[in-house]
Amino acid sequence: MSYQKLNPNRAWTVTPSELAPLPVFMSKVATVQGGDAVYFGDTALVFDPDMLQAGVKTGDVVVGTNTGRSAIVVGAYDSNGMSFLILNGDPQLDNAEGIIVYRGNNRGAILYVGTAGAVKVLTAGNDEVSFINVQGGSFIPVNVIQVFRLGTTAEDILALY
Repeated sequence: MSYQKLNPNRAWTVTPSELAPLPVFMSKVATVQGGDAVYFGDTALVFDPDMLQAGVKTGDVVVGTNTGRSAIVVGAYDSNGMSFLILNGDPQLDNAEGIIVYRGNNRGAILYVGTAGAVKVLTAGNDEVSFINVQGGSFIPVNVIQVFRLGTTAEDILALY
């Protein structure tokens, strides 16, 4: 009898999001410490004029360091010694939390589901799929690029690369 061999070498704790895919967390672009940014809905005002020089660009994924909530950078500019990151929506970041900016073009990860429930995903083939009644302690061996908050009731999800 054959079995599928899963052989990942990296893991990411998933915070389901309607706004952003799983980041390429191995490709960190910039880090902003808590208190060095203020969030206005879909705009992050960063008290660091070097965000663009660090390489932050459209398509990158901003991830909150406390909440894990994320959004995609759709625009960025510097003005008066500060950087402004325009996001594709409001990730509801806490004004005390920092952010990490990662590249956003991941090629997919398999998922480990720790606590049973439904998992709604976007596959690497660009299909929205809902896996219903996924048992806790099981794997979803499909290349997933995003886990949606709406439609996902499972918890303790890990992306394995």
